[in-house]
Amino acid sequence: MFFYIPKQPKKQKRGRPRRYGNRVHIPYRTYKDMVVDSETLSVADKIVRTKMCPVDVRLVVKRTRKKKSKKYHYFCLWTSDLDCPVIGAIHCTQTDLSPG
Repeated sequence: MFFYIPKQPKKQKRGRPRRYGNRVHIPYRTYKDMVVDSETLSVADKIVRTKMCPVDVRLVVKRTRKKKSKKYHYFCLWTSDLDCPVIGAIHCTQTDLSPG
């Protein structure tokens, strides 16, 4: 599960400050078309928090669809390197996951 970084309240409340915001709903993200290795991909990215890692991470989501009549498929990857460009992260995963 991925969570947005919480907004600071205008008026300070008692107790511990929030660590996690609302959950990220992947289909509602805004996707941009990017060209990676002569292939056009629909990609979204956001800096979020997760309970698996103690630091903020960059969430990169790749959206694909086999046919126009079928549903979208989402491939999520996250990295703790916030300076890594989105195209670089996608390129590294595609070369690592390629068969053979």
